[in-house]
Amino acid sequence: MRSSSDPEPLPADSVVGQLRPFVWSSEEAVAFEVAIEDINRVVAVTSGLIAAEKARPAPDEDKIAQWTAIQVRCVQEQQRLRSTDHAAVARVRREYSALARELRGETG
Repeated sequence: MRSSSDPEPLPADSVVGQLRPFVWSSEEAVAFEVAIEDINRVVAVTSGLIAAEKARPAPDEDKIAQWTAIQVRCVQEQQRLRSTDHAAVARVRREYSALARELRGETG
C-alpha cells in the first residue's frame, strides 16, 4: 500500500517514466559541474574581450571573430559534454581552464 507521501507512479509511456536511474559519485558530479563552469568562464572572458574591443575607436575585427569562434566552440562543447564521459570531462577541465587563463592574459 502506498502512503500519501509516496510520489504518484509515472505512466510507462511518458518520457520521464522511461528514464533509467543514473548513479554517479559526488566526485563525478563535481568534476562535471567544474567542467561546465570552465567552459562558462571562457565564454565570460571572451565576452569581456569582445565588448572591450568593440568599444575601441578602431576595433580589430579579426580578434572579435577569433573570440566569437571560441564562444561558438564553447557552446558546441557544452552541448556534447556528457557526465558519463569521464575522459571528456577531464579534457574539458584541463583545456578550458588553460584557455581561460590564456585569454585573461590578453586582458592585461
